[in-house]
Amino acid sequence: MYEIIKLDTEITNRCNAACPQCPRTGTNTGGLSDIMDRSGIYDVPVESFDKILCSAAGLNINKVTYCGNYGDPIMHPKAMEIFEKVAGYGVKYQIIDTNGGVRPVEWWSQLGKIPGMHVTFALDGLEDTNHLYRVKTKWSRIMENVQAFIEAGGTAHWIMIVFKHNEHQVEEAEQLSKKMGFESFSYKLTTRNFNAKVPGNLRINDYKRKKNDKVIKADIGLPNNPKFQPSILKDGLIEKPVSCMAENTKQIYLTSDNRILPCCHVQPTMWERKFKPEEHRKEPEFADFIENQKVTTNLTDNTFDAIIESYTTVYPELKNQWDKRNLGVCNRKCGSNFKNVKVQSS
Repeated sequence: MYEIIKLDTEITNRCNAACPQCPRTGTNTGGLSDIMDRSGIYDVPVESFDKILCSAAGLNINKVTYCGNYGDPIMHPKAMEIFEKVAGYGVKYQIIDTNGGVRPVEWWSQLGKIPGMHVTFALDGLEDTNHLYRVKTKWSRIMENVQAFIEAGGTAHWIMIVFKHNEHQVEEAEQLSKKMGFESFSYKLTTRNFNAKVPGNLRINDYKRKKNDKVIKADIGLPNNPKFQPSILKDGLIEKPVSCMAENTKQIYLTSDNRILPCCHVQPTMWERKFKPEEHRKEPEFADFIENQKVTTNLTDNTFDAIIESYTTVYPELKNQWDKRNLGVCNRKCGSNFKNVKVQSS
């Protein structure tokens, strides 16, 4: 097993938004997907960071990132306590991915004062378009939060997913980012509109959710400009040897239900095993591997060192499975051009 220098984590599966094609959004009660409807709410215990950062295997962690398969990090009820605790351990770099749509400006000012704190704001357009994908967020409130964070000394980054409805605003959004004091602006070429099970037949997924007990469809389309289209749309599916992102970046991933996995990409297959009937599971091979190899993942009942030792034991066989292309999610995310690509503009 590789030396771990980065911890990636989804500290909660709570979210204030209802983004189309997000795995948490669907047609069940409250607009939730099947998996979220079954799972309920999970928040990583604050003490999990003590268990990780005080362990032998976690002593070299110098970067903690907070992402979200199902949730937004700042929705964790004790988010600030976690961020301040991690900084107290001497971690030099923290970065939060968020839509920025909740918490008062005073909270954002406090966040901006934490040493080494970076926030990537997911802003998919401008005032008239951001809410079309970032459903339930309010532009004016986000702008107030961004400004408070930057003025307090925090480092802000803007990332924009490019769709048909906002592709004409990329340059204007970049100019606004510079005016407001963002350190960087990036846009993302997304595969969100594609049917992952039929990569040779690139169809726009039908996305549906409930509003006032009525099923509505989202009008989210592919960009017209080839510059903003992902490779798979132009070149078709291109397979390549699996090059594990987690291994390359020397990271490990902490899920909202307090389990340790290699990366965020494999969490959905683990949750499908946990919360979905077998016939509705997609890409089950990685979850099957973890179960068949009896890998220890539960941080609640085990030490971080014990979990890493468990992964180290099976790691040669995991690499063998990559070489044989037996793990669907690994093939798709790290062994093909079927992935989101971030392009840093400034």
